[in-house]
Amino acid sequence: MFLSLVLFLVALSACYSLSIWPQPQNIVGEGSTTLQVDEFFSFSSGCEGSTVLSAAFKRYEELIKSSMKALGKSQMSMKGDYPLIGFCSVVIGDSEAQLDFGVSESYTLSVTEDGVCSIQADTIWGELRGIETFSQLLEGDVEEGVLVMNSAPIVISDSPRFPHRLISFIA
Repeated sequence: MFLSLVLFLVALSACYSLSIWPQPQNIVGEGSTTLQVDEFFSFSSGCEGSTVLSAAFKRYEELIKSSMKALGKSQMSMKGDYPLIGFCSVVIGDSEAQLDFGVSESYTLSVTEDGVCSIQADTIWGELRGIETFSQLLEGDVEEGVLVMNSAPIVISDSPRFPHRLISFIA
């Protein structure tokens, strides 16, 4: 029985090559090009006044850098000849929108075969979702000791499935 459960889980995981949670509503062009994350990777935006966005950039850049450090080698020591992802450009329609019922949290994340990354969103809240999805596309190449993305080119469009949030209390 245990063996059949293991085989079922392996077969199920083969159906979904990307491990993104929650599963985005639309994924186009999931490619097979490997991109290396540059050791000086950063997010860039023309929206300089947002403390929420600045904090998110800092948090995710530190997360990416700590993942690189945990792999043990300098990113520049990669033996392969992979294009680099040096930065991810962030474009926001409304940087002042408050998180409230009905505010758009949609985003589109795009990464080309050349390592050009961009996230476009209507609001900061959609941008935060896009940054989280981008971080889930990255994985460690243990043999090379570097952080890579194995699914370029890719375009992901997503938004919350429901316009409301649910609070559950366990009594």
